[in-house]
Amino acid sequence: MALAGTLCVVSCKDKKGPMAPEEQTEFFGIEAGATSGDALPIGVVEGQDSELGNHSPAEVPRDSTQGNVPAGADQQNPPTTGAPGAGTPAPPTPPAPPPAPFYPATCAEIKKAKPDAASGVFKIYLNPSQPTRVALDASCDMTEDGGGWTLIMNYSHKANTNPPLSIRTVDLPVLAGDVLGTDESALAKNWGHAGNALLAQFAPKELRFFCKSSRNGRIVHFKTADANCLIAAQTGKGSCVNVKTGFTKLTAHTGILPATSDLAKVDQGDLALTRDSFTQDQPGNDIAWSVKANNDNAWECDFGSNDFVDDTIHRIWFR
Repeated sequence: MALAGTLCVVSCKDKKGPMAPEEQTEFFGIEAGATSGDALPIGVVEGQDSELGNHSPAEVPRDSTQGNVPAGADQQNPPTTGAPGAGTPAPPTPPAPPPAPFYPATCAEIKKAKPDAASGVFKIYLNPSQPTRVALDASCDMTEDGGGWTLIMNYSHKANTNPPLSIRTVDLPVLAGDVLGTDESALAKNWGHAGNALLAQFAPKELRFFCKSSRNGRIVHFKTADANCLIAAQTGKGSCVNVKTGFTKLTAHTGILPATSDLAKVDQGDLALTRDSFTQDQPGNDIAWSVKANNDNAWECDFGSNDFVDDTIHRIWFR
């Protein structure tokens, strides 16, 4: 076999000097007579890692671990994940932000946000958009006339008693019961009505009046958006006498008032919704909406006894 060449595997400067001819390593190429057998590929020295395959020492296979690149990795075209042909996958969908805090200012806002809400006591807020917001308990009627009514007056008065009213400036009354003849005057959370300044913070658009008395079987129950009555309720100026021309009857209304009203006390301040707010002038006994009115002793609903001998309930809501 022809000698293809010799290789100096020991430095020529080594003191051992060049290898003897019999120690020389043979290379086998493509010359005539070359066979596969034990022959090494061109450029590969016997004893060199055979995993290099058919590559010269200067050529490193792409599947090598050179440069800490994992086997099979392509530095210029990294593999992609996802569906074939999809290219770079879309970034993961970020989680949905948490719902914004809900600070309702009225029962109407609660009803709008949750149409199936049942009547009961809810938290509403003064200055709901400010860090200084104040939470209040409020009785919400979620059924009458579409619901969303906030209670601002509740007086359940027992016959032959004449307790003082409670003008509320920082909170609202809540319902305790609905039985005519119950004395709630000692129940601080339930007895009283909102004064002008507190009611003005809610900017009501409608008022709803309700009363009944043991003197007769009639019930006064109506709503009104009368501008003068709304002003009187929030400022104490003017009166509600004109509700007679701008009211809507509600459930069980059988009263004579307010349709026949022709009188009302004017400029009553925080008592604008309690002191003869609308009455009918009749000889002897006026027909009146009175909550400790007329000399501070008349509790009347659609009757003018000018005294406190009857059981009465007076309530007002806004929306």
